[in-house]
Amino acid sequence: MTDWRRLEAAVDEAAANAFGEKLELRFYRDFKIDPDRLPCEIRAVLHFGGGIESYRPGKGFHIQLPANQGELILMRSAYEGPMPAEGDYVVAMDRAGAPEYKIKSVSAAYSDMIVATVTL
Repeated sequence: MTDWRRLEAAVDEAAANAFGEKLELRFYRDFKIDPDRLPCEIRAVLHFGGGIESYRPGKGFHIQLPANQGELILMRSAYEGPMPAEGDYVVAMDRAGAPEYKIKSVSAAYSDMIVATVTL
């Protein structure tokens, strides 16, 4: 019998490699950089819907998102940094002007992913 979690992790990793981009996570506490959680550069999926699209493991892009919201998809197997939290920021290093997005919420309910909702 196939270990579905291992298969799911492999598919999710392939999506992250195909659609991932260079990002910097900046961790804040009391509106200042948190000295206990240093900024780190990662490669991950940062997706904005603008309608009815979003990334769902094993299903592709499906959840409805408002135009100003996106999702940061971190693979547990590849991410070794601190757990992101509400109020932290993601900087899209590969995008023009390196825009910053604020983390609104974080879900660690998925088997091999951490999903953060972000806004401009």
